[in-house]
Amino acid sequence: MTDPLRRHWDRRYAAGGTSGPGSVGALRDWKHQMVLTYAGPLASVIDVGCGDLSFWRRCPPVAYTGIDFSSTIIARNQIRFPDRRWICSPASQPSPVSAPVVLCFDVLFHILDETEFRRTLASLCACSEQWIFIYTWHTNPIPALRWQIRFDHLRHLRLRALAASFGDLTSDQTYEKYRNLQEYRPAFAAAGFVLHRFAPYDQIGGMYVFRRDAP
Repeated sequence: MTDPLRRHWDRRYAAGGTSGPGSVGALRDWKHQMVLTYAGPLASVIDVGCGDLSFWRRCPPVAYTGIDFSSTIIARNQIRFPDRRWICSPASQPSPVSAPVVLCFDVLFHILDETEFRRTLASLCACSEQWIFIYTWHTNPIPALRWQIRFDHLRHLRLRALAASFGDLTSDQTYEKYRNLQEYRPAFAAAGFVLHRFAPYDQIGGMYVFRRDAP
């Protein structure tokens, strides 16, 4: 991911900000249920884009590796849970660890660069021994978001308008980009994974469950 995006999250966490609504409430509970349904109780997990651990109600599993590109949040998590493994790295960087279950929630739509996006998919496959759970957009929300007047988007309106002038209806050119993950199934297949299940949560987000194919 880009340095501006890394700085954004470092500043956000340093100021006391959270990982966002995708890690709390009903959506968090639904994600947990999806993982439990297919992978069962988590004995060992790699969490790519681990954030502030809100998803784990501030207490991750014992056999846990958290990966995030924010040095601020990784340092904080390390202090709180020195017995877990923490890696400060972009999602696209190959991981030195592996586990039966790999989670990647609310990360992919923040990756603007296509090469980095594909490297991220390859990294997820490389560190998973059996399951990959990806929560991301299944429908493009950018056209609606671009013209939606919200306080947290006011400072990006000029960039959104600039993107619109070039006809790009898939990205705000700053923090978000929509891709249809179904179109990337060949990348997973090349690494030995099949799309076992897709489950929409709402009109925009959904869970993609990939399973390592039997040899």
